[in-house]
Amino acid sequence: AYFSSTFHKEMGKSFTSWLTDVRIEYAKKQLCETTVPLIDIAYQCGYNTLSQFIKMFKKKEGIPPSKYRKENTH
Repeated sequence: AYFSSTFHKEMGKSFTSWLTDVRIEYAKKQLCETTVPLIDIAYQCGYNTLSQFIKMFKKKEGIPPSKYRKENTH
C-alpha cells in the first residue's frame, strides 16, 4: 500500500498503469523497427498470451498491433 501510494504521488499514475505504458512503448518500437512476430513481442513485453497483449495494445493505442505495424513501418 505504501509503495502504491508513494508511486502514484511521484508519477501521477498507478504502478500498473505506468508499467503498461512502458510495455506498450517498447512494443511500438519493436513493431516499427523489427519483423519480430507479434507473439514474441508479446512475451518480450511481459504478456503471457498474445490475446492479452493485443487487448491491452488496442486499449492504449486504439488499433491492434498488426495494424499499427502496417501503418508505421517505413
